[in-house]
Amino acid sequence: RKPVEIDVGNGIFAVTGREFDRKYQYIAEKIYGIETQYLDFENRTQNAIRTINDWVKRQTRGKIAEIVSQLSPDTMLVIANTLYLKAEWAEPFLRDGTKPRPFFPDGPNRPSINVPMMVHGGCFPYYYWKEMQTKVLGIPYKQDSTMYVFLPDDSNRAKVRGLQNKINADELNKIIKNMEVKTASIQFPKMHIQNSFNLKQVLEQLGGSSIFDREKSDLYRVLTNLTRSGDDLDVDDALDFLEDTQANAELELKNVFDCLITEKDVESAQQCLSSAECRYGGGVCVCCVQTTKGRKRRQTQQGVDKKSPLYVNEVMHKVDVVVNEKGTEGGAVTATLLDRITPLVNFKANAPFLMLIREEATQLPLFYGSVYDPTA
Repeated sequence: RKPVEIDVGNGIFAVTGREFDRKYQYIAEKIYGIETQYLDFENRTQNAIRTINDWVKRQTRGKIAEIVSQLSPDTMLVIANTLYLKAEWAEPFLRDGTKPRPFFPDGPNRPSINVPMMVHGGCFPYYYWKEMQTKVLGIPYKQDSTMYVFLPDDSNRAKVRGLQNKINADELNKIIKNMEVKTASIQFPKMHIQNSFNLKQVLEQLGGSSIFDREKSDLYRVLTNLTRSGDDLDVDDALDFLEDTQANAELELKNVFDCLITEKDVESAQQCLSSAECRYGGGVCVCCVQTTKGRKRRQTQQGVDKKSPLYVNEVMHKVDVVVNEKGTEGGAVTATLLDRITPLVNFKANAPFLMLIREEATQLPLFYGSVYDPTA
């Protein structure tokens, strides 16, 4: 059995009657590993739901069975993402040490619940974040991955939300860089975290609202009916496609004078280009893509039927993370260490906390989330 299992799946499901641009499809499938499919959302809605869920089940080897339960018959495009992570600790928790212990979902002065709490002891990376009055502990997995646990003093839900607002990539790297190995005794809940998220609201808040808007969406480069199935596709042509979108956006800046930047009018294209609010999304200048003049011109050029515009209905994300003792070898040795050392750090994750799992070689976060109730 592999000590670390990571399953990531990405799929784009488009309505039948449209055709993926072949260059886009090549990039999606060959470079980014995205699976593309056509589904009849209007006439065979339940079959489309089953197809998406079967795809999820295959991608995660049966560990995630469902990502969507309902879809509108008007659905045009669905983007789905799955992540399954199951990893063995570099040093396992004590298998016989797990037993019910109190956990305080709303803070130390509120009612507690009993959860299965694992125990461990030894030497672990540790840092005390004074600004946020938070203990940070690293628990290594095998194969160079680590779970970082952020536990505020007298933690509650509000303090964890405060951490979420404060922490970012730079702050995280600074904390990890300043961690020191210390002897520690650990109590940590045994969990199976499984959750689904619709990322539509999140992406809208980050400035990606146009792809969900029936009137503003401009996805003609993704789906088209103009590509002939017999056309030869050159790899260099597909790679050129990646650079082409940004070049077109910059070219349009010279011709478009009514750009919209986060719903603010600007006087000229040059102002749009230099504005700090102008963002590039997928290589395209968002403020220029959203202009009425530019959009109408592209729709005319591409033959897009304005009565059936292409836009994204859903962006779904589902995670499945197992946290348990995972393994028996080394348990007796660890028990002996627990008897012989006096820990410098007493780390009891018995209240709300943040957890982040990171692959150390790439510094890539594999999972990030808050835990308010390990049994929920």
